[in-house]
Amino acid sequence: MTSPREYAQRVADALVDVIEDARWQARIGSLRDLATRAGMTHTALNKRMRHETPFNVRDLAAVAAVLDIHPAELLTRAKALVDERASLSLVPGVETDEVVEEIAAHDSEGLIADEQEATDTP
Repeated sequence: MTSPREYAQRVADALVDVIEDARWQARIGSLRDLATRAGMTHTALNKRMRHETPFNVRDLAAVAAVLDIHPAELLTRAKALVDERASLSLVPGVETDEVVEEIAAHDSEGLIADEQEATDTP
């Protein structure tokens, strides 16, 4: 089960994808251009798009205004994207990436549940 904080982080991560999609739909060619139009430095926007700094309400409102989308709509789309990704999970309640990682680590003999964790030594 996903905790509220984990879910919130997934929404924040999806927000970047939503903004990128909306930027392309608005025919804004670069993040630098989006930042300039939003009254932000390109460095500030890039940090947010790389998840180094979270978006605050002012950032979100400025970006949304340039994209001609209500800020709440950006969040609604991000939530919908997270929910869609969760519905595509291979195992209910477990993120797809976690399942893929587990399968990739499997040695093809026996059950995954019977395997021991590998040591971290080289």
